[in-house]
Amino acid sequence: MSEFIEAAGEIVGGVQDFQAAKREKKDIQKQAGVLRREEELEAQRQEKIDKIMNQKVAQSFLKSGVSIEGGSPLTVLSDREQESRNFIKAMRASTEARAGFMRDKGKRVLTQGRNRLVASGFKAGASVASGMGA
Repeated sequence: MSEFIEAAGEIVGGVQDFQAAKREKKDIQKQAGVLRREEELEAQRQEKIDKIMNQKVAQSFLKSGVSIEGGSPLTVLSDREQESRNFIKAMRASTEARAGFMRDKGKRVLTQGRNRLVASGFKAGASVASGMGA
C-alpha cells in the first residue's frame, strides 16, 4: 500500500514541477516582450534625437553661410545619418538577440519540467512494481 502512496506522491510532484515550468516559461516570455517593447521605444527615441541633431547641424551650416549642397558639410551630415542608422540597427539586433535567448530559455525550462513529469511517472511505476514483487 505504501508503494501506491509513494507512487502517487511521485506523480503529484512531477505534475507540480511541470506546472511550475509552464508558469516560468510564461514569465520569461512576458519578460522578453517587455524587453522588446522598451528597447524599441528607446530606439525610436534615439532616432528622434539623431534627426533633431542632424537638423540642428544643417541649420548651423546654413546660418554660418556654408552651403550644404555638396562637399564636406554634406558628407558630415551623411556620415552622421549613417552612423545613427547603424547604431539604431545594432540596438534592435541586440534586443532581438536577447529576446530570442529568453524565448529559448523558456523552451528549455518547459522541456525540463516535462522531463521531470515523465520521470516521475516512470519512478512511480517502478515503485509500484517493486512493491508488488515483494
